[in-house]
Amino acid sequence: MKPVWTRDDVGCYIDNAHGMAHARRRLIELMLEVEESERTAELVKVLEGDMSDDDWESDEALDLINEYCAPDVSFMWVDGDLLLRGIEDEPEYESDEATAFCPGCHEVHEPPMCGMEPGS
Repeated sequence: MKPVWTRDDVGCYIDNAHGMAHARRRLIELMLEVEESERTAELVKVLEGDMSDDDWESDEALDLINEYCAPDVSFMWVDGDLLLRGIEDEPEYESDEATAFCPGCHEVHEPPMCGMEPGS
């Protein structure tokens, strides 16, 4: 299967400034762009359902669209925005925000990591 999203497509796909209802609609559009199946139909029902802005799960939807990414890119939520980012050759760290947590400075920021020694 040829990937739908590659390094040429890296960028912001959902801007949280428009609210979570907008984010859910855009996520549905991204899913339906690549796959129409029972699985997407169920996810659409969940995302269109009655849920608070703070109480919705998108992990399955994210997993689905990431199946259509080239191996060197991945969709991820960063500060409420859905970004397609390159997967860096940085080691993964145990953290809820492993993709953006810098073990050197203990801050969350864009890769590459700053290279500071832990605890300095």
